[in-house]
Amino acid sequence: MLRVDQLIARVREWTENEDSTTTSGISDRIICEALSDGQEMLQGAIIRNVPECSWFNTQTTFSVTSGQDTYALPTRALYSDSVRLVEFSYNGQSNYYTTLNPVQVQHLSSYATWPPCEYAIQGSSIVLSPPPSTTQGTIRVTYLRRVPTLSPIVAQSTSLVTTSLTLDNDSYLNATFLSDAINLPGYFSASTALDGYGVTYNIAATAYNSGTRVLTVTTPTYETGYSASDIPTTFLTYGSYSTHLPQWPVAIQPQVERYLRAYGVWKILGKDSSDDRAEQGNELTAIEGDIINAARSGHGDYQVVTMESW
Repeated sequence: MLRVDQLIARVREWTENEDSTTTSGISDRIICEALSDGQEMLQGAIIRNVPECSWFNTQTTFSVTSGQDTYALPTRALYSDSVRLVEFSYNGQSNYYTTLNPVQVQHLSSYATWPPCEYAIQGSSIVLSPPPSTTQGTIRVTYLRRVPTLSPIVAQSTSLVTTSLTLDNDSYLNATFLSDAINLPGYFSASTALDGYGVTYNIAATAYNSGTRVLTVTTPTYETGYSASDIPTTFLTYGSYSTHLPQWPVAIQPQVERYLRAYGVWKILGKDSSDDRAEQGNELTAIEGDIINAARSGHGDYQVVTMESW
């Protein structure tokens, strides 16, 4: 798919809004927010119309702790009841996972024993039943993941990430987006590859010196098994769980790319009060229908379940 900056450029061309300054015109930020809105609208439409679609299925695991029955849902879960499957393995090996039965909260057992055999969703947590009486075993959760927020690359750095990050003075440096770091904390996501699929992590900025281009950050959360020394180049995007490359199944990327461009054009035409907006809305509806039909065909089973890494 096209990168976010390329999609923004396409929307500008289609709406004839290529002239933009800090005081006039439509900013990249507005167009980027429109693209993210469109992406969320599309994901919601797919799930409403094809609830069994597996395109957004993601797995994460956590270790069982003795006496602890409540475990927080992944922060990237689409909503609190987006859990598709909860499994337990007594030794953590994949071929030993067995499915736990979903029950209502009032049917949970409070008598600690082992292993757990049921679970319930309470608020933003998974509650195991019965509560584990020993620290042994692994829980694997399959859930619907919210698609990452869209952002252009706002900076690049070749320094190691510890408590500060020196941003390179290159073509990626975007002062407008980085200025949000002043509204502390400013949250950023990072990737090590331009294709958006490198080792990724989130960081929170607590200060930014525009003169030295030093971003003071909290200790970043790395993907399991990685550290700062494994990351030679960092590409920053703005916001937690954000990406500069839309993350959609390969089979429908052309349709999604067309939809995002059309949605951005539709939003900008509305801002300009253009008569073309109704016609653009009809195109959006048609593209959405094509994507929903693709999701309905085989329920999206050609998308492999991914593992949570952020």
